[in-house]
Amino acid sequence: MRLFIRLWQRLLIIGLGVASVWLIVFVVFETADRRMPWILAVGITYAIAAYVILPRAIRMGLKILHSERVPRYTLTGDGLPGDPVNLALIGTHAQLRAAFALLGWSEADRLGLLADVVDGDPVERALEVADLICDYTPFAVMMTKEVMRANLDAPSLEAAIHLENRTQILASTGGEVMEAAAAFREKRKPDWTRV
Repeated sequence: MRLFIRLWQRLLIIGLGVASVWLIVFVVFETADRRMPWILAVGITYAIAAYVILPRAIRMGLKILHSERVPRYTLTGDGLPGDPVNLALIGTHAQLRAAFALLGWSEADRLGLLADVVDGDPVERALEVADLICDYTPFAVMMTKEVMRANLDAPSLEAAIHLENRTQILASTGGEVMEAAAAFREKRKPDWTRV
């Protein structure tokens, strides 16, 4: 009986996954693609998939499996809530690190008071980082600062997530997206003065 229940749960999870992909690709994306430029359709589809459809599909899957072991949100290194969980991997920390290393991925640097060790002139390194930031859209830099400052005093996790979602939607609907896509197609750096 236990084998039958496990098989039934797995079939339901596969069906849930197929239904989620169908909903994202054939309903959300096709609807958005008919009404707006494809780059905006991709951005809107990503936002809806990552913040609406997939988190709910994960929650439904957890109810099917009767499992409370997967959290609803990720946690940052500081223990603060991060993004909703869209994908859950099974394995020990060492197994996951080995699997990702095999794929050529590298582990992110740990965050703390020290973000970069500079050999040589620290002003030169600061100018390199400033140049890197200047390559981003002015709107993206402004909104990143705004979200970081606002979330320091966010009244709740839900308020912080709403602010992040609003910012991503605003960023995906501006002229910067079109310029970034054009620059990518033409293999050049974006010119944000065109926006």
